[in-house]
Amino acid sequence: MIYTNKDILDSYDKNLLDAQNGLKLLKFRATINTPSFAALGGWVFEETICNCLSKELKSLSSTILDQLQISEQFKLSSFKTGSKGVTDFKISKGDKHILLEVKSSGIHATKNLDTYKVYLDIIKAQVGCEYLYINGYETSKHYKQKTQNIFGVDNAFFLDSDADAWEKFVQRVKDILI
Repeated sequence: MIYTNKDILDSYDKNLLDAQNGLKLLKFRATINTPSFAALGGWVFEETICNCLSKELKSLSSTILDQLQISEQFKLSSFKTGSKGVTDFKISKGDKHILLEVKSSGIHATKNLDTYKVYLDIIKAQVGCEYLYINGYETSKHYKQKTQNIFGVDNAFFLDSDADAWEKFVQRVKDILI
């Protein structure tokens, strides 16, 4: 493994600071405050996870990245049995697909869990699709347990509380795609 859980979380912190500093340089800004909004942190975490995962997979096989297709904000309406809804990423290799939810911090409402249940039913109806979840910081044991109940223990990863979550996540992705 190239990264540990700590490396991922440290990379996220650095990347978020870089993003905020980059936004400070925009000429049309009217304030001098450091840009900070919830969507920025989420997007930076998503990009950090995807970037680090790509590097991990490339280290396993130099040809795998040539065969991988990664799409952001995958619309579930693309499926015949789909509906409104979006997953953070779709990672595909041939006829094998991972739909991935990436959250920098915990689930904030039960309605998010209800949404994941609906998405899971749609995704499970597709041939060759798996639904995974990775989280940077989940402070609620209740929501962590509920998330594991929905996705399954083998498909839900929590970087802040499971010492080898990143390694398990990369291995799970590899097992699905390779």
